[in-house]
Amino acid sequence: MFDLSLKPQENQIYYMRLDTKGSMQIPLTVWEPAAFDKKSQTAYMLFGILVGISVVMAFYNLFLYFSIRDRSYLYYVLFVIFNGLLYLSDTGLAFQFLWPEMVRWNLLAVVTFMCLASIATLLFARSFLQTHQHIPKLDRWFKMALVVTAFTTLWSFFSFTYAMYAAILCVAFTISLVITASIISLKNKYRPARFFMLAWGIFLFGVSVSILVDVGLMPLTPFTKYAWQVTTTLEIVLLSFALGDRFRTMRNEKQQAEKEALRNHQLALKNLRRADKLKDEFLAVTSHELRTL
Repeated sequence: MFDLSLKPQENQIYYMRLDTKGSMQIPLTVWEPAAFDKKSQTAYMLFGILVGISVVMAFYNLFLYFSIRDRSYLYYVLFVIFNGLLYLSDTGLAFQFLWPEMVRWNLLAVVTFMCLASIATLLFARSFLQTHQHIPKLDRWFKMALVVTAFTTLWSFFSFTYAMYAAILCVAFTISLVITASIISLKNKYRPARFFMLAWGIFLFGVSVSILVDVGLMPLTPFTKYAWQVTTTLEIVLLSFALGDRFRTMRNEKQQAEKEALRNHQLALKNLRRADKLKDEFLAVTSHELRTL
């Protein structure tokens, strides 16, 4: 932010020199102080709402993890945390409030949290969709993506530029795997995949809008500017619903299996009693015939 002193109807030329190893967007706007303060307050309020929702979802599902001991909830919490840190790093809020003196780390943070968010996504998707059990062939690709993304995370500390490109490819591959696994799960009539697929569809829409803005194919508007952040928050909420739906589905299936097992047990007891009765009748008849001989 620069303080410019301009008189009415005055023209002035300013020069700026920018140097960065990563990507940078510079939508320059001249504001009056009062208008800028109002705009900043609105932006911070939006950021606060989005971050607040993520924090609530993380704590709520962490509590559920300790109650249920389902690893899907733990992976979901990691997914929310790393996506939140990625969001704060990408918007500059982390550098402003969390690590203002760590310039080098701030440069690496986006790539690092991008990779960690991808790893959490892969772990969560594998656990939620049970790919190792229902889609074993695709699960091998999940494992490979985990290894490559973990390597990229370490690589970012040595070669930022190439690691950034690799991280983007890892994210794209991760999203492709998750969407593919969701579609296959839906075709296999895996009920919890409904909310899961909807959540990732919304997220993919937000990412697509952000990419189109970055390459200049869409204008920078309040909607397109915050599309990724808003859709990510919606995704987090929907994934929490998906976990709840999955828990209810598994509980209903367990109750149904228990009822079926109880029914089979009762039927087996009934058949056993009938067999005992027939045996007793047979022995009685046989004993009577032996006595009459």
